[in-house]
Amino acid sequence: MQTGHPIDLLFPYVCGELSKDEAQRVSEHCAACPACAREVDLVRATQRLLARRVPVAPPPFFWTRLSARLDAEGVRSVFWPEVIWVSKRLIPALIAATLILTSLFWQDEGTSNIESYLTGNGTGKAGEQVLVGNQAISKETVFQTAVLDDAARSD
Repeated sequence: MQTGHPIDLLFPYVCGELSKDEAQRVSEHCAACPACAREVDLVRATQRLLARRVPVAPPPFFWTRLSARLDAEGVRSVFWPEVIWVSKRLIPALIAATLILTSLFWQDEGTSNIESYLTGNGTGKAGEQVLVGNQAISKETVFQTAVLDDAARSD
């Protein structure tokens, strides 16, 4: 047994779970120690209160109603299937919106490449001829005609 207070042996002592020697030592200690004697009295009072307890029978169909209610709340609180359902519908819509906005706000850089090619500043050579129908026309003329036609159409 311990040399100090046998706090961990008080509950087994009251319940009668200790050997005779251990019970004798705890009893002797409690006779000399008012703090341990008070703990033993509290444990015994708790046991008496619990012994007087009258079990309460649940109302009829209590467990059936409780189970149904918990099942209903469980169905309502499902979070991930809703997130997956929304994401399956929302992600394609967001992709479509992104593509539409990208095509609306995209800067058309192709014109500058065509311009540099036709004027000879890019990969083409200045003065190159293009065959239009049966006529050979310079690339500069084609570019100027295209730019003038676009300007005339916009007015």
